[in-house]
Amino acid sequence: MHTRFLTPLTLLLASMLATAPLYADHKVSPELAALETLGNQPRHAFGRGFNFLTLGPVYFGHNESRLDPHAQDTLRDIADYLVAHDNTIERIIIHGHASSLAGEDYNLKLSDSRAYRVRDYLLRQGVEPQRLQVAGFGEIMPVDENWTRAGRSRNRRVEIYVIRMP
Repeated sequence: MHTRFLTPLTLLLASMLATAPLYADHKVSPELAALETLGNQPRHAFGRGFNFLTLGPVYFGHNESRLDPHAQDTLRDIADYLVAHDNTIERIIIHGHASSLAGEDYNLKLSDSRAYRVRDYLLRQGVEPQRLQVAGFGEIMPVDENWTRAGRSRNRRVEIYVIRMP
């Protein structure tokens, strides 16, 4: 299996996602609640002096990194929110993923391409580049099985995490 270097920020996010139910009683700000209408339902997690939410995911076709019109609409709404609330956002993390149909090296490059395609779109919409962090994970973080067409479809995605300042 291909292993990737995980930044401390990525490890922190992973640990917060794993403990998100501990923060279930935390009140969600109106700004975060407004994001409930963007794309799929974001997951919220709160912790030590900051909070973050997961937006998306944005899905891709087999062997593609092209943004279809639906993905562009979703990303446009996300970008509008990010630009409007720029003063409260510390970091935007973009993670690309792939299904396991091709080889590990190819899937890693494809997931990088998907993540950078989303980053480039957000940049064109006015999101500040210094806030963006991009990583591709290939096939190592599936959200569904890879032996069915539907499962592989859900694994071909980009997830966007927003870390907000307190």
